[in-house]
Amino acid sequence: MSSAVETCRRALISAEAVLGHDPSALVERLPPKPKAVNDAVWQIFALRQSNRTVPRALVTYVKGAQARSGGFPWAKGVSPDSNVMWHWWPTGLRDVVSLDTNEPG
Repeated sequence: MSSAVETCRRALISAEAVLGHDPSALVERLPPKPKAVNDAVWQIFALRQSNRTVPRALVTYVKGAQARSGGFPWAKGVSPDSNVMWHWWPTGLRDVVSLDTNEPG
């Protein structure tokens, strides 16, 4: 499955949860280990928005990808993206990765 399709699935899970719908069928189709940092972040957002537990390994993967500059790359091991879009990552992720992953969002 392409990363774009998987990212859309994760965004759809968040949207369904916000609308009060049960995204369980979509959540069940999430891969246990995303292929890219971007996918992992969207998966964290989707799981927390739908009040599901975020696996500690997923948070560890994202935190381990953070560059010394504080930025995050699309994929682990590559340089952080310089797009303005990435400026929200440290703020948005601060709350996500600092929370106890055993507690639903």
